[in-house]
Amino acid sequence: MPFELTESQTKAIAEISADLALDRPMNRLLQGDVGSGKTVVACLAMVTAVEAGYQAALMAPTEILAEQHALTLERILVPLGVTVTLLTNATRGKARRERLDALRAGAVGCVVGTHALVQKTVG
Repeated sequence: MPFELTESQTKAIAEISADLALDRPMNRLLQGDVGSGKTVVACLAMVTAVEAGYQAALMAPTEILAEQHALTLERILVPLGVTVTLLTNATRGKARRERLDALRAGAVGCVVGTHALVQKTVG
């Protein structure tokens, strides 16, 4: 990262990484004030999942927030070789089909979108 993580971020990432190493699903809530670094923690968890051969999804409650998260994740993840795609209700037609096909083919490491749409798409 181009900055030093806080002690709380480092602790959260360590706990999430330990959970991801287990053979059971992780059930965790990451809570914090606006600007506290939740997206960075989620981003690093997604890198862990992608490096292990999985795909990751970040669900946002609104399309605007999904777009903001997608831009942030692209800046961080694309230089690491992780493909990021945005999937919202505004994604239509050919673009939607191409993104869904890329997800199904495993060509996308991380999908960002609105909660209901991502949950419906990736289960």
